[in-house]
Amino acid sequence: MSGVPELCAETDCSIGELAQPGITVGAVATELRWSRRRLVAQFRQVLKITPTVFGRIARYQRLLATLDAEGSWAEQAIAAGYFDKSHMTRDFTAFTGRSPRAYVDDRVTFVQ
Repeated sequence: MSGVPELCAETDCSIGELAQPGITVGAVATELRWSRRRLVAQFRQVLKITPTVFGRIARYQRLLATLDAEGSWAEQAIAAGYFDKSHMTRDFTAFTGRSPRAYVDDRVTFVQ
């Protein structure tokens, strides 16, 4: 035994579901016929984070994939699955330590 928790089919399914925009932890738990508490416990055991944190990371990754796209920050936030620009800014700052604008400016400076 390697000490690594085994990924059950339900947890694998829930990871895929929560990576999609607009899917809530409660909806995934209901779909699996699990309690929210059981879903959280499975995520903590396997991924060492909660489903909510996983969802935040997935939204942030979708946002990063669209940074070079045309459109306002608000449009990109909505497309990535955020409720609004302020939620996107909060997550962005939490994950990078700087605002989205500062991040993009630093990227442009680095590339030049």
